Amino acid sequence: SSSGSGGSGSGTNNDKNIYSADQLIGLCLNGYRYGIKLASNLGMDVEAESYVNSLASLTLLGTDKIMQQKNIEAIKTLLKIADEEGNILRKSWVQILKCVSELDVLHLIRTNAPSEANMFLPKNEADQIYGVGAAETDDYVMHDASSSSAAAAGKGNKHNGYHHHGGGGGSDGSGGNLMLQNKGNKYQLRLARKQQKLSTDGIIRYGADEISQQNVATVTKQIDQSMIDKIYADSTKLDSEGIVHFSVGLSCVSAMELDNPLNPRVFSLRKIVEVSHDNINLRIPLIWQRIWNVLSLHFVKAGCHNNTSIGAYAINSLRQLALLFLEKEELANFQFQNKFLLPFQHIMERTKSQEIRLLIVECIFRIVKARFHNVKSGWKTVFSVLGIAAKDPHEELSSATFKITEQILKDYFPLLKLTGAAVAAEDSSAT
Repeated sequence: SSSGSGGSGSGTNNDKNIYSADQLIGLCLNGYRYGIKLASNLGMDVEAESYVNSLASLTLLGTDKIMQQKNIEAIKTLLKIADEEGNILRKSWVQILKCVSELDVLHLIRTNAPSEANMFLPKNEADQIYGVGAAETDDYVMHDASSSSAAAAGKGNKHNGYHHHGGGGGSDGSGGNLMLQNKGNKYQLRLARKQQKLSTDGIIRYGADEISQQNVATVTKQIDQSMIDKIYADSTKLDSEGIVHFSVGLSCVSAMELDNPLNPRVFSLRKIVEVSHDNINLRIPLIWQRIWNVLSLHFVKAGCHNNTSIGAYAINSLRQLALLFLEKEELANFQFQNKFLLPFQHIMERTKSQEIRLLIVECIFRIVKARFHNVKSGWKTVFSVLGIAAKDPHEELSSATFKITEQILKDYFPLLKLTGAAVAAEDSSAT
């Protein structure tokens, strides 16, 4: 009797502890949040990264699996962690920003937007991957894409295929064709074909099969584009250490996007420009210097990319930032202008592409033309770049460099002298 009553009592208690599936999912995701917060606050970076990586895998972003509501809740949790714990995420930013990049792809699929592969992939490779007949066996396509890249490079193709040369994207000599040859990346090839198609107008557009369209509709309905943009806009709220780690993570994800041989993207590179624009006047010089030490290395690597279209895009992005930075006068005893413009010099020293070298000289001239009143320590880098270009054996580049140098000395140096004389007159009258 007593055992019977005890059994009924325990049954009542068990009924009280029954949770719905949604509640259990919520509890698990909260466990992730608190685990990441605790590990990060205790400086346990490896453990925090493990939590973030596990949570990222639950989102199913970057896969062709059907997403359920629990996967979307995992995405929301990841975004919430980025919003609330940005100052302590450190190395975990890489995985979070990678997921945000994949999330942006879903929004591109929803709108059938043109793919960036149109700008960055040589036509022969785009046809091999996305065109008619691309549904052949993976081995055939991967082998053929590799050989076509090498052939294009041998013929002096504008983009140099993905063949590595002296100014290539990676110091290890690995190019996109090596990725295509790797049988472990057949899945990525199939996924790329599911997400993008060559349309009848000859443009590669984002699109998806029935399963992917279902994922796109479900995710984009609950996670708006503004939630993605907020992650980058809120970089201004990060503390001095947080913004440096955020910059490292963003540079890593951008490098992954640029080195994707199937679908090169500049989403994160554009975000680097936006984040720099928002923070450049907000941060004190010493903190901005730490940020720029990270970003400048990425710009050099991107500018030396073995795909010259990607290199040109990176250099034009760098020019935009240089024009913004030179809007304000350089502080006394600081020579940060010189450091800010150094990526142009490093790219010029490393790249073998005449197209890129000529573009750098043109960008330097545009910067001087627009901001010559504020250029101070930056002149050292300006003339270093022009000096390297003047030694180039190709007549087109050396001739253009000579004309630009002559114009700078003729048109802008006299103006600088007048400006300097005016300042000296003001100082003497004040005393």
